[in-house]
Amino acid sequence: MKIVIVHIPKAAGTSLKEAISAKVGIDNIYFDYNRPLAKGDLSRNLGCLASSIAAKPRRESIIFGHFLVGKYARFNGYYFRRRKKIFYVIFLREPLQRAISHFFFWKRTKVQGHHVWERFTQENWSLERFLLSKEHTNFQAKFLWRFPLKQFDFVGLTEYFQDSVEMLGRVSPLLRGLPIKIKNSNPKNSMGVNYSIDSCLAAEFMRRNELDYNLYNQGVKRFLIQKSKLLKAKE
Repeated sequence: MKIVIVHIPKAAGTSLKEAISAKVGIDNIYFDYNRPLAKGDLSRNLGCLASSIAAKPRRESIIFGHFLVGKYARFNGYYFRRRKKIFYVIFLREPLQRAISHFFFWKRTKVQGHHVWERFTQENWSLERFLLSKEHTNFQAKFLWRFPLKQFDFVGLTEYFQDSVEMLGRVSPLLRGLPIKIKNSNPKNSMGVNYSIDSCLAAEFMRRNELDYNLYNQGVKRFLIQKSKLLKAKE
């Protein structure tokens, strides 16, 4: 069975990617990093649909990267449906914390060829400008365009990363015992430590990102259900 892992930026995906690479070897992983959110909504979604229709089987055991999950699913006219013999994995993060982390990552990192990052840099976006930008509104939900979260086999949470990785290994033997090291975190803000911002800005961000918060809340419920089942199985 193949494993498809959606890497949402700033949701501990880099740490997971390096651990999986060390465990199974890069020859067994297809890295799909085509920066879908650097494109407009229409172009991104049409590209996802076209890729789904034209998809060819890959030899690698794992597909990992920044891509709309529908790219590796079947389109039924409105929704994407999971393909047989594929195990779907995603890690989510509290939307505001993810977005702030993304802002500081872009501040300290060159992302050449990404037109949104180029605007961000040239116009010297403030944190407020970044958080309220159209490009970063409902950022996580965009990766799941017409692919319901319930279709994922495993949902992990960045806030409970170690538990998530352990749980993932219990439901997917290929990913058992991953050698996790935290990577790519803001050196001024350790993993698991929340950023603090103006309460009015935080409230406005939450209002504009309803889809992301609905998605994240679904993810938390899924995570807790998974954890409860695995704990019972462990007893």
